[in-house]
Amino acid sequence: MTYRKTQLLDGFWEFGFTAEADFSALADLKFQDLQAVPGCYDAQPNYFCQRGCGAYRRQVQAGGRQMLEIGAAGLQYRVYWDGQEIFRSATPYLAEKIIFSAGEDGTHVLLIAVCNLFDRTPSSQFQEFYDFYAYGGIYRSVRLTAMPAHYLDYCAVTTRDYRTGRVRILLETAGDVPAEATAEIFCGSTHFMIALQQGKGESEFLVPDFQCWSPDNPALQQLQVRIAEDTLEVTFGIREVKVEKAKILLNGQPLQLIGYNRHDSHPQFGAALPSALLLADLNMIKQQNCNFIRGCHYPQSEEMLSLCDRLGLLVWEETLGWGNGPEALADAGFQSSQCRQAHLMVRKSINHPCVILYGFLNEAHTHLPVAQELVNKLACVIRAEDETRLITYATCRPAEDCCLAAVDVLSFNIYPGWYDDQTNQFFQPEVIEQALAKWSTFASEHYPDKPLLISEIGASALPGDHSGLRWSEEYQAELLLCVVRYIRRDQRYSGVALWQFCNCRTYVSRGAQARPRGFNNKGVVDEFRRPKLAWQRLTTLLQK
Repeated sequence: MTYRKTQLLDGFWEFGFTAEADFSALADLKFQDLQAVPGCYDAQPNYFCQRGCGAYRRQVQAGGRQMLEIGAAGLQYRVYWDGQEIFRSATPYLAEKIIFSAGEDGTHVLLIAVCNLFDRTPSSQFQEFYDFYAYGGIYRSVRLTAMPAHYLDYCAVTTRDYRTGRVRILLETAGDVPAEATAEIFCGSTHFMIALQQGKGESEFLVPDFQCWSPDNPALQQLQVRIAEDTLEVTFGIREVKVEKAKILLNGQPLQLIGYNRHDSHPQFGAALPSALLLADLNMIKQQNCNFIRGCHYPQSEEMLSLCDRLGLLVWEETLGWGNGPEALADAGFQSSQCRQAHLMVRKSINHPCVILYGFLNEAHTHLPVAQELVNKLACVIRAEDETRLITYATCRPAEDCCLAAVDVLSFNIYPGWYDDQTNQFFQPEVIEQALAKWSTFASEHYPDKPLLISEIGASALPGDHSGLRWSEEYQAELLLCVVRYIRRDQRYSGVALWQFCNCRTYVSRGAQARPRGFNNKGVVDEFRRPKLAWQRLTTLLQK
């Protein structure tokens, strides 16, 4: 049995910075500082909010065929091995795997150059108007693995029948792929073979002594795959998600999703959250008696999904996007990158039972016909990879949206009592109730077979403001309590993702959207995870 030899490259790397707008200045860069990996250099005091190119460098011992895994970085980056470029990316938050020849065994220099300047072309995946901060850095872990000549490249395990424990396993190998090969599968007391033709094979089998995965019983299963030169271990869960009579069913039972939108964001760490902070966030949400997280607005980390698997938190995962307009939606480069993101996101997430919804294009201009081509493409890409999850996207123009036929679940971003024509300074519950009733009726009349979620709703609260007026902790608390109570009693709704778990850094203003302190202040906890009044009152309500 052959196990891979992996080096975790997290730690302190040499670092240099230039304000130049491209990567051409790397040759003259001086590496006079240190930066942590994972880490965001523009969240640190020496480079706070600076824009430019930051280069991370370190020596590694390696040789032969290697796989470099970069969990996520941004906004754009290039990878150099001994001074030669081996990869480039312009998609933040996306996990990448780079297979390359490292040369002779010995000491080599790995350099990852990251640029956080905005690409203002229509193809850009992170536009300057996005309402969350565009950090520069290596957001997630970096690993280097020595790869055999013929290796296991992909293993997907999906549930075929949750009642009997029947699953489907799909295998792909890569490298020097023989015309025929055999893979061995070990799962508990079960052992069988899968024939591989041109590196691909699949089979179905019954998992022995299984338990179904659910939020109340997050039971996980393990299996091991072996080929002649490689071994891969996979964790998965047995459960079924489907739509029936406008309800989302998990293992045959209707779901009521109650939870939060959540950003990877912290004033000290930017988008590179330490493991302890990530676990603390998820534990807070679970212990409040929530069961749902929308991972806004980009693919989530492997670590986050693995924790949600273990804790029993249901996840909506989506590609990077925010408010994209007709120029981007029609752009061939933007479309191609979105489809690649969706493909890689699904392949990364497919073995995580916590993921029940795939999304894309948050608040894009899907009320315009130009969006239909891309929405349909993304739905097709996702369904081609995984038919066991549901597809959705969050729209902020439900009545005008012309792409909703493509999705399994309706998801509406609405902000009654905050972004509307109401000018009252004190909270009015009828404003919330009328809006929620309106969209419940709309969904029933126009899309009677599709489940309905409120994917964003909320109000800003400045910590310490107890005036009872707009922007106060009291106003926010009353609004969110009203929302949750209504969602719980209106059977047309399958749930809500409140906006949002924690305050996150953005920009001072976006048009008419005020952003005091440079933060989106709609968190029910502040940016340091200190609870606001809304958190305390929601906890009391949800634990009844």
